[in-house]
Amino acid sequence: MMSDVELSNYFPVHGDRLRRRQYLNDSRSVVDNRNKLLKTLHEKMEQAKHRGKTDKNYSSSDEESSNMRRHYGNKNALKGSRIIEIGWVHKTHQRVKQVRSKTGGGTRKFPMDKNSKKEDILREAKLLFFPDGNSPKGKISDMDFDI
Repeated sequence: MMSDVELSNYFPVHGDRLRRRQYLNDSRSVVDNRNKLLKTLHEKMEQAKHRGKTDKNYSSSDEESSNMRRHYGNKNALKGSRIIEIGWVHKTHQRVKQVRSKTGGGTRKFPMDKNSKKEDILREAKLLFFPDGNSPKGKISDMDFDI
């Protein structure tokens, strides 16, 4: 590191020299912090890897236990269903408008199997928005449906 006298040849104002020194010290600390964070992350990944190998997942098949290890910490990945939120957008001629709850629409949440197809979701939505095949906007047979 250069002395104050040597730096005065390049930066005649004392405040400029102090700012340059502070900048260099800060940039070094940023690199040090980055290295510390990377080291901590690497250690955590190693711990998780070893933890996955030592945990026994009450399953008899190797495939299920490897699946559990792969999704370690991701509990939603292990579930067989998910919550679907669906709403009703009604199109008439050139107008597109969301149907509000007061008129039989709104958004609804319901559980669906992860393997559900578009047709399954449409069937469930028709049951929610068209009980008995009717709604305030008309009959189910008069409507076109899409997701």
